[in-house]
Amino acid sequence: MKMTKGRLVIIGAAIDETDEELHDYMRHMKRQREDRACEHIVLTIGHYDKDPRELWQIPEVQEFCRRLVDTGFFAYLDTFTTVPALVKKDFEVVNGAFGAFEVWLCSERKPFDMEMSLAMIHDEFFPALQRGNEAGDKLLGALESAR
Repeated sequence: MKMTKGRLVIIGAAIDETDEELHDYMRHMKRQREDRACEHIVLTIGHYDKDPRELWQIPEVQEFCRRLVDTGFFAYLDTFTTVPALVKKDFEVVNGAFGAFEVWLCSERKPFDMEMSLAMIHDEFFPALQRGNEAGDKLLGALESAR
């Protein structure tokens, strides 16, 4: 499900999405970025509202996030949504929304409330994001702004 709220695009996905459905979302996000049609793109993962665990604690969600990292899907999202010092000031908070960093944390089974270090972001997350960009480029072509 794709929803637009002003300049915010929310991709609402479920863990049973097919690869083709994920690729369709990626195409949509790529167009939004290329057309500068939005300021923010975030992900919500549905069907866990009644589960008392945090999403990053649920093995099925962890595996889904691993798919999102491996396919490059996460590279089209805003980079951060939960790290206050790194979230853009004009970002409209969407409860439970993930950016690329949050998807990566979940895929790595790292708790969202863990102590974040710049070294972890630089040495672990950014290389994963680079690989995600390369995977997305291989599947859909580079973003027009990167050519």
